[in-house]
Parts: sequence; C-alpha cells; structure tokens
Amino acid sequence: MLNYLMNSYVGCVDDASDLIQEGIEKQQNVRAGVDLMASKAKEFLEILKKISAEGKEADIYKPNLDDAIEGTQDAINDAEKAKKNVAPPPVRRKTKKVAPGRTE
Repeated sequence: MLNYLMNSYVGCVDDASDLIQEGIEKQQNVRAGVDLMASKAKEFLEILKKISAEGKEADIYKPNLDDAIEGTQDAINDAEKAKKNVAPPPVRRKTKKVAPGRTE
C-alpha cells in the first residue's frame, strides 16, 4: 500500500509541475500555483526525508521512497525556476472616486 501511495504521490507532483509549465507557456497567471507548489513541496520533502531516516522495513519501499524524494526535489527546482518565468499579475487600475453629483 505504501509503495502504491508513493507512486501516486510522485505522479501527482509530476502532473502539477507539467501544468505549471503549460500555464507559463500559455502566459496564464499561475503564480498562486507556483507559490503553493514551492511551499508544499518543501514540507513534503521534509516528511519524506524523515521517513527515509526513521522508517521501519525500509527495504520494502526504499526505491519508491527515493523516487518520491527525487521527484519532490525536482518539483521544488521547477517551481523556483517558474517563479522567474511566470506571467506578472494583472495590473489593476485605480479608479478615482467622485462624490455623487460631481463630475471630473
């Protein structure tokens, strides 16, 4: 079960990285997704490393755990690169408030 979950996790991380890259290529505003990927992937990496150091019966899932760690590190690197290439947020124009009955 643990092997299945780790394989599924790596697949999700890879899919998220691919979607971020696609959003950047299409010049979509994926800044929130990039920031979320960067922060959550760092949290997940800490957990995976803790499992690697302290996990029981590691021989059973070690190859999948190593893949999960590598995939997470790649996702962090991709997110950091994406932060530099992501489209800027939309420019919001400030509107001047005018009192009722007045024109400017």
